[in-house]
Amino acid sequence: MGLKVPKLDSVTFAQLVEEAIKRIPQYAPDWTDYNLHDSGITLIELFAWLAEMQSFYLDQLTEDHYRKFLELLGIELEPDEKLEDAIVRAQRDLKKPYRAVTFADFEYLAKETPDVKIARTKAMWNKDNNTVEIIVVPEEHTNATEELRNKVCLYLDKHRLLTTLMEVIDPEYVLVSVQAVIRIKPLASATEVKKRVNDMLEILFDPRRGYNGSGWPFGRTVYASEICTRIEDVEGVDCVQTLVLSAKGKVTSGNLEIGRNALTDSGVHEIKIVDSQEPCRRQVIV
Repeated sequence: MGLKVPKLDSVTFAQLVEEAIKRIPQYAPDWTDYNLHDSGITLIELFAWLAEMQSFYLDQLTEDHYRKFLELLGIELEPDEKLEDAIVRAQRDLKKPYRAVTFADFEYLAKETPDVKIARTKAMWNKDNNTVEIIVVPEEHTNATEELRNKVCLYLDKHRLLTTLMEVIDPEYVLVSVQAVIRIKPLASATEVKKRVNDMLEILFDPRRGYNGSGWPFGRTVYASEICTRIEDVEGVDCVQTLVLSAKGKVTSGNLEIGRNALTDSGVHEIKIVDSQEPCRRQVIV
């Protein structure tokens, strides 16, 4: 919510005269004639007129004033841009974070680094060296180049607080593989169901577009029950009978924990289809 623009020209000539006359007994108790023929009243009316005129001019802002205000904010009018549009643009820009104070500020400003394409960012505190770590995920499916990290670091250096130490790093990618035995619904094609499940898992673990569409959350545990639910939501799947998760040499039929600065990525998945006549019994430890 923005500040309300004050109205300076809010007092009329009559109000100014009335207010001045009320103060006469306080400052000049011997003055008792408040009629119009009194020369003192004439002076009061003169000063009230001057005060009303000054308040009127104070309340007026010309286009030159607005242009100077925009210059003070470092905003220049673009070619063929109207002054009103520039003012709206300035108000919009003022709402954007400029100083990196919170983790959200670091994450936002890192993505705003000029001449780089960053898909995701995550800022967190490293208590071992008292440093703010900013994890950057470039739009390409690779780690950030040294040039990209340097650009982000230099840009954030202009916006950080003086005593804040920071470091721009890459995320740790964890390749998650799923081995599942699933039962399909009658008349469903095993080949098509396997393809749909495999495609779903590849998207689910994608660090940029997975999970809810914006990538797997940093450091979030891969829950076996959640993966089962996702698989069972695939068209043609009746239920998941067994599920095994593996990553970084660890194999588990339970949950798979990843580091706090880690993101999942899709490994190689093995999907086995069982006869639809067999009873559906989930054998997953959750």
